[in-house]
Amino acid sequence: MPQADLARPQALAGVDAVLTSKMFRPLQEMLGDDADDAPLRPVPRPPQRPVVVAFLPGLNLTPERGFTHRRAADAVFLVPAHDVETYRAHSRHTGAGPQWVDFGHPSFLRPEAESARPEEDRRDVYFFAQAISPLTRRSRMHMLA
Repeated sequence: MPQADLARPQALAGVDAVLTSKMFRPLQEMLGDDADDAPLRPVPRPPQRPVVVAFLPGLNLTPERGFTHRRAADAVFLVPAHDVETYRAHSRHTGAGPQWVDFGHPSFLRPEAESARPEEDRRDVYFFAQAISPLTRRSRMHMLA
Protein backbone atom coordinates (compact mmCIF):
# COMPACT_ATOMS: atom_id res chain seq x y z
CA MET A 1 0.00 0.00 0.00
CA PRO A 2 1.44 3.42 -0.89
CA GLN A 3 2.13 5.63 2.14
CA ALA A 4 -0.20 8.33 0.80
CA ASP A 5 -3.13 5.89 1.06
CA LEU A 6 -2.99 6.20 4.85
CA ALA A 7 -4.53 9.65 4.44
CA ARG A 8 -7.59 8.03 2.83
CA PRO A 9 -9.60 6.10 5.45
CA GLN A 10 -11.41 4.07 2.77
CA ALA A 11 -8.04 2.65 1.67
CA LEU A 12 -7.63 1.13 5.15
CA ALA A 13 -10.94 -0.71 5.21
CA GLY A 14 -10.36 -4.16 6.66
CA VAL A 15 -6.84 -3.35 7.94
CA ASP A 16 -6.62 -4.25 11.64
CA ALA A 17 -3.16 -2.91 12.44
CA VAL A 18 -0.16 -1.08 11.03
CA LEU A 19 3.21 -2.14 12.46
CA THR A 20 6.06 0.19 11.60
CA SER A 21 9.47 1.43 12.64
CA LYS A 22 9.11 4.67 10.69
CA MET A 23 6.32 7.09 11.50
CA PHE A 24 6.06 8.71 8.09
CA ARG A 25 4.04 11.90 7.59
CA PRO A 26 0.72 10.40 6.28
CA LEU A 27 0.66 8.00 9.23
CA GLN A 28 1.32 10.82 11.72
CA GLU A 29 -1.41 12.93 10.10
CA MET A 30 -3.90 10.05 10.27
CA LEU A 31 -3.24 9.96 14.04
CA GLY A 32 -3.71 13.73 14.43
CA ASP A 33 0.00 14.52 14.83
CA ASP A 34 0.60 17.25 12.29
CA ALA A 35 3.89 18.76 13.48
CA ASP A 36 6.84 17.60 15.60
CA ASP A 37 6.99 20.90 17.50
CA ALA A 38 3.24 21.40 18.03
CA PRO A 39 1.26 20.07 20.97
CA LEU A 40 -0.21 16.68 20.14
CA ARG A 41 -3.97 16.59 19.79
CA PRO A 42 -4.70 12.86 19.76
CA VAL A 43 -7.62 11.87 17.60
CA PRO A 44 -9.98 9.31 19.16
CA ARG A 45 -9.59 6.00 17.37
CA PRO A 46 -12.73 5.29 15.39
CA PRO A 47 -13.57 1.59 15.00
CA GLN A 48 -12.53 1.60 11.33
CA ARG A 49 -9.02 2.99 12.03
CA PRO A 50 -6.29 0.39 12.39
CA VAL A 51 -4.26 0.20 15.56
CA VAL A 52 -0.78 1.67 14.99
CA VAL A 53 2.15 -0.10 16.65
CA ALA A 54 5.53 1.62 16.33
CA PHE A 55 8.94 0.16 17.05
CA LEU A 56 12.11 1.98 17.99
CA PRO A 57 15.17 1.67 17.44
CA GLY A 58 15.69 3.41 14.20
CA LEU A 59 17.85 6.17 12.84
CA ASN A 60 16.46 9.28 14.52
CA LEU A 61 19.70 11.15 15.34
CA THR A 62 18.52 11.64 18.94
CA PRO A 63 16.32 9.41 21.11
CA GLU A 64 14.06 12.40 21.84
CA ARG A 65 13.35 12.91 18.13
CA GLY A 66 12.43 9.23 17.77
CA PHE A 67 10.21 9.46 20.85
CA THR A 68 8.44 12.53 19.46
CA HIS A 69 7.85 10.83 16.10
CA ARG A 70 6.08 7.95 17.87
CA ARG A 71 4.04 9.96 20.35
CA ALA A 72 0.71 9.45 18.52
CA ALA A 73 1.03 5.68 18.00
CA ASP A 74 -1.34 3.40 19.91
CA ALA A 75 1.56 1.25 21.13
CA VAL A 76 5.33 1.76 21.16
CA PHE A 77 7.96 -0.93 21.72
CA LEU A 78 11.50 0.21 22.56
CA VAL A 79 15.04 -1.14 22.60
CA PRO A 80 16.94 -0.97 24.97
CA ALA A 81 14.67 -1.76 27.89
CA HIS A 82 15.73 1.25 29.98
CA ASP A 83 14.30 3.52 27.25
CA VAL A 84 10.78 2.59 28.40
CA GLU A 85 10.99 4.86 31.47
CA THR A 86 12.89 7.52 29.50
CA TYR A 87 10.14 7.47 26.87
CA ARG A 88 7.40 7.78 29.49
CA ALA A 89 9.14 10.78 31.07
CA HIS A 90 9.60 12.40 27.64
CA SER A 91 5.96 11.72 26.75
CA ARG A 92 4.70 13.66 29.76
CA HIS A 93 6.35 16.77 28.26
CA THR A 94 5.25 16.24 24.64
CA GLY A 95 1.60 15.43 25.24
CA ALA A 96 1.61 11.81 24.08
CA GLY A 97 -1.77 10.23 24.46
CA PRO A 98 -2.54 7.01 26.29
CA GLN A 99 -0.26 4.40 24.81
CA TRP A 100 0.93 0.90 25.48
CA VAL A 101 4.69 1.29 25.97
CA ASP A 102 6.94 -1.74 26.44
CA PHE A 103 10.29 -3.30 25.57
CA GLY A 104 10.72 -5.40 22.48
CA HIS A 105 11.20 -5.62 18.74
CA PRO A 106 9.82 -8.09 16.17
CA SER A 107 13.32 -9.36 15.43
CA PHE A 108 13.40 -10.83 18.97
CA LEU A 109 10.31 -12.95 18.37
CA ARG A 110 10.55 -16.59 17.44
CA PRO A 111 7.59 -18.16 15.68
CA GLU A 112 5.84 -20.99 17.41
CA ALA A 113 4.54 -24.06 15.61
CA GLU A 114 2.00 -23.47 12.85
CA SER A 115 -1.15 -21.93 14.24
CA ALA A 116 -4.05 -24.25 14.93
CA ARG A 117 -6.51 -21.53 13.86
CA PRO A 118 -8.90 -22.53 11.09
CA GLU A 119 -7.91 -21.27 7.65
CA GLU A 120 -11.02 -19.07 7.38
CA ASP A 121 -9.94 -17.14 10.54
CA ARG A 122 -6.56 -16.18 9.11
CA ARG A 123 -5.88 -12.74 7.71
CA ASP A 124 -3.35 -11.54 5.18
CA VAL A 125 -0.19 -9.87 6.47
CA TYR A 126 1.73 -7.51 4.19
CA PHE A 127 5.43 -6.79 4.58
CA PHE A 128 6.95 -3.63 3.13
CA ALA A 129 10.58 -3.32 2.10
CA GLN A 130 12.93 -1.50 4.46
CA ALA A 131 16.34 -0.02 3.94
CA ILE A 132 19.21 -2.13 5.22
CA SER A 133 22.26 -0.51 6.77
CA PRO A 134 25.59 -1.52 5.23
CA LEU A 135 27.22 -4.29 7.23
CA THR A 136 30.89 -3.33 6.92
CA ARG A 137 32.75 -0.30 8.21
CA ARG A 138 34.08 0.34 4.70
CA SER A 139 30.55 0.39 3.27
CA ARG A 140 29.34 2.72 6.00
CA MET A 141 32.26 5.08 5.47
CA HIS A 142 31.47 5.08 1.74
CA MET A 143 27.89 6.15 2.48
CA LEU A 144 29.06 8.77 4.93
CA ALA A 145 31.45 10.23 2.35
